Amino acid sequence: PDRRVTTPSHAGESIILFRKVTVHPFNMANMAALIVPGTSLGTPMVGRLCQKPGLVSRQLACNPIRNCRLPHVSRANRPRQLKVNAFAGGSFDAAIRENVSAKMERRNVYTGHDWVEHRSSLRFVRHLFSSFSSQTYRALLPAVGFLTFVAALAVHLNTPAGAALLASLPFQFPARLPMTIVNIPAAALSLLLVFRTNASYDRWWEARKLWGLLLNRSRDIVRQSLTYFAPQQTRLKNQFVRYVTAFNYALKVHLRANMNLDEDYRKDLTPILKPDELEAALGDPHPPLHILFMMSQIVQRADLRPIQGARIDENLTTFSDILGACERIIRCPIPLPYTRHTSRFLFLWLMAIPFAIVGDCGWLTIPVTAFVATALLGVEDLGVQIEEPFSVLALESICDLAANNNRSMYAQQDRAHLLCENNDQPTRHAHQGVRLKRLTHSY
Repeated sequence: PDRRVTTPSHAGESIILFRKVTVHPFNMANMAALIVPGTSLGTPMVGRLCQKPGLVSRQLACNPIRNCRLPHVSRANRPRQLKVNAFAGGSFDAAIRENVSAKMERRNVYTGHDWVEHRSSLRFVRHLFSSFSSQTYRALLPAVGFLTFVAALAVHLNTPAGAALLASLPFQFPARLPMTIVNIPAAALSLLLVFRTNASYDRWWEARKLWGLLLNRSRDIVRQSLTYFAPQQTRLKNQFVRYVTAFNYALKVHLRANMNLDEDYRKDLTPILKPDELEAALGDPHPPLHILFMMSQIVQRADLRPIQGARIDENLTTFSDILGACERIIRCPIPLPYTRHTSRFLFLWLMAIPFAIVGDCGWLTIPVTAFVATALLGVEDLGVQIEEPFSVLALESICDLAANNNRSMYAQQDRAHLLCENNDQPTRHAHQGVRLKRLTHSY
């Protein structure tokens, strides 16, 4: 079920978080029969963490998986994070939490029902009425408010009182601007915004494809390990599956790198890894790379045939490539001079609009300026938000799906062996009957 977690902030306020609770059966009480006594952290951890392939009976090789399926929850009924008073007590950390909370609301995972709602002809009305709760529009309130003030100033300067104010100034300040000043740079500005948005979307889509590939490879490498490892290597199988699951969560935390990095690692990895494994991973400067190295050591300890080890190593190499590609995206933004020039150009152009249209629009200059500013600043802000895709993508859902798939395959080992044996018996008898018939016919 869903549960509510209250985390106090530095200023005394609280942030209400909703998180889907998923049980990690790898760390259940019935795994006590497989837990190796703890080792000293001063000893070489790689050799000690890779469990020896001892003979474990089927009774002790417990099935740490439960057939648990996450119930479907429509987007309308999904819990949302409550707002945080970001400025209560002057806490800057709370402002950061509000930004993180706003991004978490955009981490959507669509199902069939969601796509039907997405294609509905009523989406225009639904999206229009949801504008008041839009996090994008709320983030633009300071900038739009300033431009609205500039529009009100332009309207005031074109009144008799404003004209008297301008006449009293020691310098000449124009109350109106020709439309040519606004029309000439409009084409160049549109090209800048289109390029900015397309470049950000390419980064977002590349990140999504990388995590889709990670999910596929996680399933494949677990399938390979459960098939290639010897039946008596139950501990190595269990440890390898846990490390594959832990790699997904560790990569998620590594890419987001929130304020409490160590706490996030412990929260996600504690239900998966054993205490000595967890401390070894957190003691490494690069936990995902440590987990990847541990998987390689487990494969080496399993003593597979060369062709089997090569196939698993291909997936591990893909894991390493995905890690490097994600780090390239997170560490290399769109060139900063381009981003700064676009934002400066756009804001100055929006400041000039009220003085160009005030002669034709009058007091309507104020709402027109606010509308145009919201539309164009929203496009620029969307490009900035998806430029760093890992805080927008639903990585938690991908990690949970990979964990559920891994547990499901781990649980089906014995059942798959029984099914294969049962199906093999009539096939063997059938072949024997055909062979006997051929022999009889030859005689």
